Amino acid sequence: MTKKLLFQAIGKFAAGLLIFGALLFVPAGTLRYPAGWLLIGILFAPMFIAGIVLRVRGVEHKTVFQSIFSPILPHLP
Repeated sequence: MTKKLLFQAIGKFAAGLLIFGALLFVPAGTLRYPAGWLLIGILFAPMFIAGIVLRVRGVEHKTVFQSIFSPILPHLP
């Protein structure tokens, strides 16, 4: 993964976290909303962990696509 792609992934994760947090906490009127923090943790922690695992393993999109669809479409390159 190139540095540019890494920074894009981090930026999109952070933007998603901020937008989701705003959509959740602004209507609540407070940051002291335990259910909101729990929801953010449940949604974003697995995304973060999956991103780290994919980064460490070095899995390319083409490889993931091929591994999922090769039994169905054996003619894929």
